[in-house]
Amino acid sequence: MSLLVSRLEQLRERRRLLSSLIAFGTRRRTLPLSVLRQTTIPIGLGPELPRRSG
Repeated sequence: MSLLVSRLEQLRERRRLLSSLIAFGTRRRTLPLSVLRQTTIPIGLGPELPRRSG
């Protein structure tokens, strides 16, 4: 849960960067997909790694 909260805080901090990427022509669909991927991979792997190692 704390990982999700920290990701949401990081997204809030990146607002300026995201708005500048949009201003430079990055497709709006690309940005949410990138953030989703950056969030779901660590959240998905987090519980799995201890199970496999222990």
